[in-house]
Amino acid sequence: MTTESSRRPLLPTGVLLFLATLVVFLAGARNGGSGDTIPAQLLPISILVEGNLDFNEFVCPMDPETHVPSDYVTGLCTTPLPYYLDLVDGRVVSHFPIIPGLLNLPVHVVAYLLQVDLAARYSFLALLTSALIASASVVLIFLLLTELCRERTTAILGALVYAFGTLVWSVTSRGLWQHGPSLLFITAALYLLVRKKESGIPWAGLLLGFAVFNRPPNVLIAIPLALFVLVHHRAQFVRFCLFAAIPAAGLLLYSKFVLGSMMTLGQGQQMRFSPHPFANIAGLLVSPARGIFVFSPIFLLSLPYVPQAVRGRDRHPLIPYLLAGTLALICLYAAWPIWWGGHSFGYRLLSETIPAFIVLLALGWEATIVGSRTWRVAAAVLLSLSVYFNYLGARVGPCGFDATPNSIDAHPERLWQLRDTELIRCTRALGSALGVGGAE
Repeated sequence: MTTESSRRPLLPTGVLLFLATLVVFLAGARNGGSGDTIPAQLLPISILVEGNLDFNEFVCPMDPETHVPSDYVTGLCTTPLPYYLDLVDGRVVSHFPIIPGLLNLPVHVVAYLLQVDLAARYSFLALLTSALIASASVVLIFLLLTELCRERTTAILGALVYAFGTLVWSVTSRGLWQHGPSLLFITAALYLLVRKKESGIPWAGLLLGFAVFNRPPNVLIAIPLALFVLVHHRAQFVRFCLFAAIPAAGLLLYSKFVLGSMMTLGQGQQMRFSPHPFANIAGLLVSPARGIFVFSPIFLLSLPYVPQAVRGRDRHPLIPYLLAGTLALICLYAAWPIWWGGHSFGYRLLSETIPAFIVLLALGWEATIVGSRTWRVAAAVLLSLSVYFNYLGARVGPCGFDATPNSIDAHPERLWQLRDTELIRCTRALGSALGVGGAE
């Protein structure tokens, strides 16, 4: 769907996007992860030093007299067992899926060969991995949009919005959450599915399988995309499924032999359901502390293109399937009691929906926005806010709501307050960091 002027080599632009975003993502060398990301940070050390997937070496017995750990081993020892680790048959294992930790291994291998102190530098090495993954997904979004959009400039702008106007900057590039690898696998799969060459379709199945291994709810995106392959590329469907079965088998084997049961699906937490899913949908979309249209208001301009994306004659046949998976994922998280995702910045749980919103935005830009001065002004304002909000998250977020006794986990109504929101708190924190007068 690209024009003649858009058929110039993609490599120089892709390399430039990768390097430019990587520099920004690493600026300040600030790891914005939480306890959820610690297993992914430590797993490479366990593999390289101990040759296994458990974390026993990081958990030390308490000295009965001093009440402190009796041996620190690598200096990262902690006791009692924190929430992000579980004890299974005498082994301490990750409470969360291990794919982010495995993707963190190559950086640690290089550091190990360079004789870097892994225990002392594990936080920065995890940040480096996160930034590399995020920058790679920026390039993949660019490649995806070159296949879907008429103009190369639209693909470049869409990639930059993806990089700096969303949680890709403020969350996934700053910590080894599951969301960064999810975006890497999903964007790569989408690119392979929209290419004219069908040879990449089985590999898309492999990538979607890893997306599910990495974060099981991603199956709600993978299933509609598999249906797309069945309907539009039937000759490739069996190979697509066979390739997807490889990481699926890995997930089941890891669950069985490390976590004790295939039913764990690679993690210690199980899905629960909320009695208020419709209110939770509103929270995910527009609450002051978590709404996707609050932290990335540029996505408001994605919505007008939805009808054309579903029914339009010139849209790519993949898009309705992608939107179906995206909607299903939103509904799933709305059914989760902790729909806000704990103590993190913005709409973290909806990070995997970002590619769909970017695709809608880019196509809507070419269909409507670029031709209207009013729409262009609105886009400039909403994009400026999106970039600023996610700069806040990258620089100082998250900003509160975790203090006892008024933690949001105990008082989720705080997520709707208007006078003391996450963005207001982060703006104050930024002012304090910059030494602006009057900042708290």
